[in-house]
Formats: sequence, C-alpha cells, structure tokens
Amino acid sequence: MAPDIERRGSLPRAAPRAPKRAYDGTVPTSSRRRSVAKAAVDNILHRISALHPCPEAEAARSRAEQHMREVEAWTPSHPTSQEKERLMKRLLKLHVDVANLERDSPRT
Repeated sequence: MAPDIERRGSLPRAAPRAPKRAYDGTVPTSSRRRSVAKAAVDNILHRISALHPCPEAEAARSRAEQHMREVEAWTPSHPTSQEKERLMKRLLKLHVDVANLERDSPRT
C-alpha cells in the first residue's frame, strides 16, 4: 500500500494535505499576456505545419517566428502596454490569415 494512503473500512483514503495558499486572484499582466501570446504563436505554427507548402504559408511561418522572438524578448525588456497591444493585434491578423490559408489550400 502506498505510504500516503491509509485504510479506513474498505475504501482507501488519501492522507491529509498541507493547506493550500489562498489565491488572491491576481496574475501579473505581463506574465499572462506573454503566456497568451506564446500559446497563440504555438497554435499558429501548428496550424501552418498542417498546410500544403506554399509561399504564403512560408511567409506566415516567418511572421509567426518573428512574433515568437518578440514575445520571448518581453521579459527582459518590459514592453509598454501599447507594444503588447500592437503585437496581440498582429497575432490576431496572423490567425485570420492562416485561417484563410486553411480554407483555400489543400492539407498535407
């Protein structure tokens, strides 16, 4: 039997856990936006990889990789809110462009 489980009757019960720290409901905005932006770029790159190779898909991949480099530079450079907002808008546009490519081109 696992050491963290004790038996009471016929059902195993987990040993009591240490109390969790209270969640204050805040997440640093830059960290949250960075996570969202990285996930968006990862999603775009995954979707592009499923497309038939074409110059438009390669251009979209290049833009996505440039956006990822920009996002990865956020931590040390502390971009302004306006810079973050501009990148998020460019990512949204790239999502739309990739959706149009998905609609118009055969998949591999």
